[in-house]
Amino acid sequence: MPSRSARRVLLVNLEEAPENLHLEMALVRESLRRRRLSLDVVHGFNHEYDFIPRVANTRGWRLGGAEFDNEGLARPARYAAAVFIDIPSRRGRFAQWSRLVARRPAPRLLLACNHLMVWPAPGTAELADAKTRALSRGFLRVFDQAFLLSHDYLEDREGRFRPGAIVAHDYALDCRYYAPLRLRDEGFAFSAGTTQRDYPLLRRALAACRLDGKIFADAAACSGTPRRARGWEVYDFNENLDRVKAALARARLVVVPIRADAGNPGAGLTIALMGMAMGKPVVARDTVEMRRYIRDGHDGFLYEGGSAASLERAISRAAAPLGRAVGRRARRAALRRADMGDFAALVLDEAARA
Repeated sequence: MPSRSARRVLLVNLEEAPENLHLEMALVRESLRRRRLSLDVVHGFNHEYDFIPRVANTRGWRLGGAEFDNEGLARPARYAAAVFIDIPSRRGRFAQWSRLVARRPAPRLLLACNHLMVWPAPGTAELADAKTRALSRGFLRVFDQAFLLSHDYLEDREGRFRPGAIVAHDYALDCRYYAPLRLRDEGFAFSAGTTQRDYPLLRRALAACRLDGKIFADAAACSGTPRRARGWEVYDFNENLDRVKAALARARLVVVPIRADAGNPGAGLTIALMGMAMGKPVVARDTVEMRRYIRDGHDGFLYEGGSAASLERAISRAAAPLGRAVGRRARRAALRRADMGDFAALVLDEAARA
């Protein structure tokens, strides 16, 4: 338990995305190591995620828009700092997020972002116009520090942040949460994600390899494939985040089918690292970003984008007995190259210093 003199930090997470949940859980776990720091956590999710741990030195698990609006959080003396996880992409959640930022609920505001630091975000037409306008008008300059995961978006060419505010860190994942589980291997291929995916190509490749597939994505991402068919099951990603870890644990391998024309070099990296952290052989499109984390044939398998034959060969290699040893090496590689614990510590060090 934190001491009575513990510094209180407000943690705001209003976007129900797996990356943000990874970061939140890493921050909560890191806070347990600090006797003089406690967290108040604000959620604005559409789904109540009971699997998020409720631990001794966190409180204020507020779920739902109306409850959030009426909490009266604009009392700066309560908190040493406020940490905002990411920038919500949904229209209503962004409005809540921007109002709370404008209230400045603590003397120092910190932004911790995992994956949405792109202006404008390619392939995300659903983003509200208000978000784009707010970002372009220097809205982000209110943040005292911005901790950014993923080296792709660190060049602040347009001066959206204060000079010197950005703290850079390579991409990372909550490898402790995504640790291997002792569940039966059910022999299917797991895939997930909603941006720049090529699920029709994946379905054809799995059929050729005589493997079943379980996919966690939204309807738009799976356009051109059925939700249910023999050897093929699609589940809504956001509604089933609590089932993703168990599905990963039961999978034989993980496949990240990225379109050949995908503009984002890091597309699919989160899912690839989730599979690696859980000790699974991962098949991913061969890109510069994926090569930063995967050595083909050693701790994963890479395929040529858009090539069904190349994807089938990679899947066959991953599904073979060789894949088990590759998966074990993948777990070690994820812990060595992409564990989120260091990033969480950086954020809370700054929050406690405020």
